[in-house]
Amino acid sequence: MSRILCVSNQKRGVGKTTTTLQLGDQLARSGVRVLLADLDPQGQLTSRMGISPAPFSPLLSTEPLNQFIRPSRSPNLDLLPSCPSRTENQPFESLANNERAELVDRFREVAETYDAVLCDCPPSLGSITELALQAAEEILIPVQGDFYALEGLDQMVAVIRGAMQGTNPDLRFGGVILTRFNAQHPFSNHIEQEVREFFGEIVFDTVIPEDQALLESANESQAIFEYSIRSPGMRAYAELCMEVIDRG
Repeated sequence: MSRILCVSNQKRGVGKTTTTLQLGDQLARSGVRVLLADLDPQGQLTSRMGISPAPFSPLLSTEPLNQFIRPSRSPNLDLLPSCPSRTENQPFESLANNERAELVDRFREVAETYDAVLCDCPPSLGSITELALQAAEEILIPVQGDFYALEGLDQMVAVIRGAMQGTNPDLRFGGVILTRFNAQHPFSNHIEQEVREFFGEIVFDTVIPEDQALLESANESQAIFEYSIRSPGMRAYAELCMEVIDRG
């Protein structure tokens, strides 16, 4: 049975797309057959993988979803690309409940052909994120290691709990990931402690450091494994991969 993981946070710049790509790549290299789904109309995940965007939204198309899937350069790793749009949630907001249910069923049908699916969601709590939460089994929340780490997360948690109590009672918290963490910051330990106290044991042990190599690899449309195998970011995502597998 496929694991469908939704990578989401309403804040921008928390490492959401980076986490989707690097964790997905590490899972694939461990032998897991992985599909990355770029559900963000900004299409950053699609761009970072060096893959052309879809001509129109795969989720809103009447064509089978598997016709839009593209292989990546990494073994066992495919992408459902995004279609860039300035109207982010608008087409999805007009969907009736039965249309949403059909869309979720179509997505899950494709997901069943993979061992794991990671969904990169928009930095918002709009209709696309709600649909992803309806389709997913687990939610991963990247949280940036700075003073504003917990800002707005009460709204995010409320939306997740609403999905758990409504459209998707099988959804669970897969984990919280501390990202872009600067160990040299004088208050870094305090920030980490604050996040762990807020979320408790669902926070992963692995902390993703602020690493220039992660930024550079994105500019080169490469996973960190390809770009800098000895970098701190590479080691951290490899460790996170093992934790995610253990929690499965």
